[in-house]
Amino acid sequence: MEKTHSFLAAHGLKGERMIISEHMPQLASLSRLSAEQQQNVMDALSCCAFWRITLADDAAQLDTGDASRKGFNVKAGIDGSALKLKLVGRVDSLIAPSLLGFFERTVAEHSIDAVNIDCSELEYISSAGLRILLIVRKKCEHGITMRNVLPAVYAVLEQTGYDQLTAIE
Repeated sequence: MEKTHSFLAAHGLKGERMIISEHMPQLASLSRLSAEQQQNVMDALSCCAFWRITLADDAAQLDTGDASRKGFNVKAGIDGSALKLKLVGRVDSLIAPSLLGFFERTVAEHSIDAVNIDCSELEYISSAGLRILLIVRKKCEHGITMRNVLPAVYAVLEQTGYDQLTAIE
């Protein structure tokens, strides 16, 4: 059991054991049974469980294919309705589609209204990366906040006017 939880945690997932009798709708067919028979069925189902596997609240994975070998990595988590990202390396035209795909999958699974990005290890962002940030910004009611932006990245944001569109701390 511990190996399973370690494996799931290593991949940004969590597993919950769900007792079937606690998460089962009332079945119409049970109404045809006596009260004793109904109780026996529910007792039997209390011994049965299934595993619900979801993203861990504090971790999510970005499938970047070979991107990690090309100098990019991301750490992600969800805090309430905010997606927290830490971008490491370079966001360029090779990485941008994976980053957008990750965001779209996350929004489909969670109610996200803000994105907080730690840029302390973001070395470079291309126009493709800026395009992704604009798409993300449009889909989030509370926008994007970028923190710890390095001077080289800030220069790109400033030159393109992106610094006027988002909160940079």
